[in-house]
Amino acid sequence: MNLLVCASEYYPHGSGIANVAHHVVERLRDRGVACTICSPTGPEIAVGSGRLIRKIAVGGLLHYWHGVSRLRTAGDYDALWLHNPLFPGRSPFPNAVATIHSTYLNKCRQGMAPAPYYRMAAALERCSLARTAAVGARFTAVSETVRADLEAIGIDRSAIALVPNGVDTSCFSPAGDRGALRREWGIPEDRTVVLFLGRVAEAKRPVRLVEVFARIREAAPDALLVIAGGGEQLERTRERARALGLGDAVRFLGPVAYDRVPDLYRLADCYIMASRSEGSPLSLLEALSSGLPAIVSAIPPLSFVGDEGLGLVVDFDAPDAAAGIADFLGRDLRREGERARAYVTMHNDWAVIADRYLALFLPYIEGTQTGVIPIAYAFRRPVVVTDVGSIPEVVEEGRTGYIVPSRAPEALADAILKMLQNEPLRTAMGTAAHEKMTRELSWGPISDRTIAAYREVMERAR
Repeated sequence: MNLLVCASEYYPHGSGIANVAHHVVERLRDRGVACTICSPTGPEIAVGSGRLIRKIAVGGLLHYWHGVSRLRTAGDYDALWLHNPLFPGRSPFPNAVATIHSTYLNKCRQGMAPAPYYRMAAALERCSLARTAAVGARFTAVSETVRADLEAIGIDRSAIALVPNGVDTSCFSPAGDRGALRREWGIPEDRTVVLFLGRVAEAKRPVRLVEVFARIREAAPDALLVIAGGGEQLERTRERARALGLGDAVRFLGPVAYDRVPDLYRLADCYIMASRSEGSPLSLLEALSSGLPAIVSAIPPLSFVGDEGLGLVVDFDAPDAAAGIADFLGRDLRREGERARAYVTMHNDWAVIADRYLALFLPYIEGTQTGVIPIAYAFRRPVVVTDVGSIPEVVEEGRTGYIVPSRAPEALADAILKMLQNEPLRTAMGTAAHEKMTRELSWGPISDRTIAAYREVMERAR
């Protein structure tokens, strides 16, 4: 399979989109997918200008996506993977999957400034995504909030798959010797370290974070807030911390090199973010993978933290926010962190996410019904099928799904009802289906069997 990946930033240049695309691409390549990267910095195809994007934002993005739309070699690829496409004109790619990481519509709703700029950007976004959908492209959203935004923009829900961001669980893992790391960074070993890492920008509400932390200190005097990252709100946040008399209770590390980030998570006890707007933040997943429970703001994209028992969801504007956080910091944070790591290992490891994307790309080269079944398996969905053609060969009766006779509507209805009315059964069969896809139906084992067949033929010919 030949895949063209189009992103306005790509590793090692950039952050969110750049890292998501890079990690998935590396794992798709491991599965035998030939990936070509098209970004302002290449590495295979260079289009647009990263400097222009940084300087005039939407104007630079329109310039980049105009260049993508004019690529003469785009027809050489089985499918295209588009990250937050913003075509100024018609989208020429029906064989595309568009991944939406965040929307200007959401930024408008959150009252982000300057308001006229975000209203203009949201209008351009609406037109571009409508054109992308009109030619038959599929969409993925990194969170339920982004999916709701796409529906509000006018994208049919049936064309949107929810695929969250991922994390390298081998790189972001718990500390072996937290004390040694703290000594290296000059952080006291006897403090409860609460970490924020990311862009110190208005959307992250860093000023509100230090204001709440000042009250947390009254109930939890051993707490230490570490803020890592740069941004336009950094100096204002420093000034507010000084005004609140926080002194050495808050450490500002500034931008941290990416290769040092894993150790920064490892030396902390807990992760915190007071954001007013998020998509699927990579820093949060990295923290959870590193064994840190999280304290997050009460916005829909972060609600899974509370739903799955991975930490605390709190309204940072509520009068009792500080008391609730101080109480949480008194818990067994290591045990809370173990649960957090177990969750992301199962649901957000990049290998899991890559398989979900691969399942979306496969229909562009797989036209048979049996090609649809591995896609369902990749999303941990059991199946109900009829006993026609080669379909029964990829379904294990009673384990990954049900096989019923063709032209037997009552049997089909019974099987569907049996599955719908038994959630534990669906979950167990979905897990078995995903295991079968990974073991037998993903590109790795298929490639191995194909190579083995060729080797056997070559041996016979000798």
